[in-house]
Order: sequence, then C-alpha cells, then structure tokens
Amino acid sequence: MTDGYREFPKMMYHVVKPARIVAGREEMEQALGEGWAESPVAFSEATVLEAKIAETEVLLRELRRKKKELRS
Repeated sequence: MTDGYREFPKMMYHVVKPARIVAGREEMEQALGEGWAESPVAFSEATVLEAKIAETEVLLRELRRKKKELRS
C-alpha cells in the first residue's frame, strides 16, 4: 500500500524566473538547467538581491545601447 505521494509533477523555483511545473525528472534536469530549486526558501535574501541586481544591470546596459543607437 502506498501513502499517495507522487514525486511528479512538482513545482520548481528559480531566483528570478517564474516558477514552473515539471512533469518528470528528465524535464527537471534538461529543460530547467541550473539555478532551480524545489522550494522558494532555498534562496537566501542576499542571493535574491544579487540576482535582481545582476538582471537590472543587464537591462540598463541594453537600454544604454539602444539610447546610443537612437542618437546616431
């Protein structure tokens, strides 16, 4: 007799990307790549802030590049 627990599907969490539901281990390992966890509390507040800062810096570089193109 089983207790009704099924490992999949399961919700996976990323420090900056939206959460995703994965159907099985293969999808979890191949489709998601690195940086995913089975719990949102796996990421410390410092890790979340560092990731958001890095994401913001990428966006700022892109905006500055576009601004430079518009001026040309």
